[in-house]
Amino acid sequence: MDNETLEVADERIMEARVALANSTAALEDRVANTVQTATVAVDETKDLVKNTVNELTEGTQKFIDKTIEKLKSAFDIREQVRNHPWPGVLTAMGTGFLASYLFRRVSAAKVVSGSRPIGKILDVLQREMLSVGETAITSVSSTLKGTVKTLMDDVAAAAAPHVKNFQASGNGREKAPAV
Repeated sequence: MDNETLEVADERIMEARVALANSTAALEDRVANTVQTATVAVDETKDLVKNTVNELTEGTQKFIDKTIEKLKSAFDIREQVRNHPWPGVLTAMGTGFLASYLFRRVSAAKVVSGSRPIGKILDVLQREMLSVGETAITSVSSTLKGTVKTLMDDVAAAAAPHVKNFQASGNGREKAPAV
């Protein structure tokens, strides 16, 4: 080979090296951009998932708190009797009748069972039922008294202007004629 051919070959090799370097740089840029885009996408997805989990956790906690409050309210005997006095009265009456019925049954069972363990269990059951009945009756009675007092106060307040008008007109002060 002659010098000219070698120079042309060298030029072609140099051009190939430059083209290869440019291609490699372009490929590196594309890979770097792809990695950066993927990293940003992963970070955004991570933040989105984290926010969603936090929102779900907060929502679930609020739901649980509300449910617990509703259950507490539903099983608060005093509040239920205060809000619904007549069913409370009926419940107290039913509890009293049930306690009375069980008391009679327990008394009969005492005669039959004597001092056996079943008699002791029935004694405990009797005491507990009487205690529950007394508590229910006391609670209902207290609530009923409060409700009646409130109603009487409301009636008195509503009637007061009418009584004053009646007295002011003289209708309430006249004596009946003697017969």
